[in-house]
Amino acid sequence: MANTLNGILLIDKPEGPTSHDVIYKLRRHLGLRQIGHAGTLDPLATGLLVCLLGRATKLSPYLTGHRKRYHLRIVLGSASNTYDREGEIIPANPPDVTQEALEAAVRAFPRRYDQTPPPFSAKKIAGKPAYKLARKGDEVELKSVAVDIYELTVTGFDYPRADLVCEVSAGTYIRSLAVDLARQLGTVAYLERLQRLTSGPFRLDDAVRLDDLLRMPPQAAAECVLDVSAGVKDFPRVDLDEPAHRQFIEGQRVTIEGQEGFTAVFGGNRFVGFGEIENGRLRPRRVLYR
Repeated sequence: MANTLNGILLIDKPEGPTSHDVIYKLRRHLGLRQIGHAGTLDPLATGLLVCLLGRATKLSPYLTGHRKRYHLRIVLGSASNTYDREGEIIPANPPDVTQEALEAAVRAFPRRYDQTPPPFSAKKIAGKPAYKLARKGDEVELKSVAVDIYELTVTGFDYPRADLVCEVSAGTYIRSLAVDLARQLGTVAYLERLQRLTSGPFRLDDAVRLDDLLRMPPQAAAECVLDVSAGVKDFPRVDLDEPAHRQFIEGQRVTIEGQEGFTAVFGGNRFVGFGEIENGRLRPRRVLYR
């Protein structure tokens, strides 16, 4: 099985383990070394972890850019040095926030803004992860990054806690989003819970709980693996005939009419890689199967 298992495995990650911990457990259980993921989750976070097996690991640079949807719970009126409940909680005792004020702040929140990552994050400064510097007490200054907020909705409120759903661009830190939203309210906050609901075309509803999968025999667990093509549904598609397919997988350019730009490439109704069409010529960018 280790030589033939290629595809995408949707895992419902529990709270506690890191994304790397999940990958380690899958490698041991499935007897497969080549496993990665398409977007990390913090230990505190639960929900959808898109795992890539075998040749599908080559898709990682293309799938990590998907927009993602989350359910989050924030605690208003207290801060945390890590921006979540795992850090040092610092009560601030500001005026209480009403649900109406929170909903007004959500409506007014910018849908695109420059976001500064949390000081306790994996972002690197001079080659060192920011969280290692922060743990030592060093000053951490991280560059802001433009992020998109496609959806931000209040789904529950019982002060000081508020539940929200958001859909955001890749690279958005939900911990920073919680802090930035509170700042707009004139208060502070930290992230208490986080659950990833979707990542691109993938949904938590279709994922298998990690503990359930680890209880399955490896052969049964392999039945949960989706075909590699499930990861490219959102990309433009071009289908090649047999001669063009052979040229593409051998790294040659192929003549294509009527399309331009980056595309998923299929041959014989099978996903074989990614290419770039420029001036009617398809250039291989990433070939999965030869």
